[in-house]
Amino acid sequence: MHFDVCPTDHSQEEELARLIDLGAKRSGTVGSGSWVVLEDPEGNEFCLMSKRIPPEPAPFHGA
Repeated sequence: MHFDVCPTDHSQEEELARLIDLGAKRSGTVGSGSWVVLEDPEGNEFCLMSKRIPPEPAPFHGA
């Protein structure tokens, strides 16, 4: 399974820095100008896309 991650409230550069701080590293696979290929700490690849999407609304927990 391969995940594509889109930032919701940061630029791609800011999200890249955040993911690297959390333990991701750049992959040897080269992405395009619109995505960056990363690896999680276990070596699984995923892509960080440049497209920013709106965050999902919080679920309603009313009575």
